[in-house]
Amino acid sequence: MKTKIAFIVATLSLSLTISAQTAIGNGAPSSGPYTIVDRGPNSRTWAATVVETDPFGGNIARTNYIYELATGMHYKGPNGEWLESQEVFSILPDGSGAVATQGVYQVFAPADIYDGVIAVTLPSGKVIHTRPVAISYFDGTNNTLIAELTNSVGELTPDGRQVVWPSAFTDFRADLVATYNRGCFECDLVFREQPPTPQSLGLPENCRLQLLTETFDSPEPVVDIQSTPVTDPASSTNSAMSANVADSVTLHFGGMSMPSGKAFFIGAPGNSTNSFKVRKS
Repeated sequence: MKTKIAFIVATLSLSLTISAQTAIGNGAPSSGPYTIVDRGPNSRTWAATVVETDPFGGNIARTNYIYELATGMHYKGPNGEWLESQEVFSILPDGSGAVATQGVYQVFAPADIYDGVIAVTLPSGKVIHTRPVAISYFDGTNNTLIAELTNSVGELTPDGRQVVWPSAFTDFRADLVATYNRGCFECDLVFREQPPTPQSLGLPENCRLQLLTETFDSPEPVVDIQSTPVTDPASSTNSAMSANVADSVTLHFGGMSMPSGKAFFIGAPGNSTNSFKVRKS
């Protein structure tokens, strides 16, 4: 039985550089409900009045606080107030695409991915313009194209969090999926059909499967590279593939970063046992 390739490759993943987690203050019983008394881009503060009895039978009132942290929790409203971030795309009235604007960063997703570009407005106000171009095999020296971007009209998922461009490439079925989260933006390549094997194209078996993406009219990132030597014996037949390669590349933009991604089989958890790294080159 022929094994089918059906996995997701993270092609673009921009994360807010401020990581946050939940932190809770004194949890003593309170005499009133907790209310929000302060907000920030990645936090909100809850407070409640606590009444305790002192050793002499008197009452002592003090305030308990709970500090809730989450990356991208709020964004600035039109009047400068902090509003709750919403993980949702809205279709533009003119039909040119969909936008997600209720967050610390904003995204424009074009109606037809072939005729438009994905635009991500960073917290700094600068804009990244990007779109995929083709899928290829890389043998260490040359790229061999196996599919190119084609016309595909995006579809909004029922929850509004994703725009899906079905069959966005020629030659075999592969979708492009853009996901808006309050703390990060992801754009994934999803294989719906088996691509040709490297051997069928006269290429070595240990080729690297690549998504070629163009980025233009965008700020220059700060590149952070951590390299480790290749230890896979199968790579030793090709000097370019067996040399030191970037094991982890992170691109730092204004307020957001693009870390290494992951690929995993559809329906399988995206943990370390069911996924593998996606490198940038």
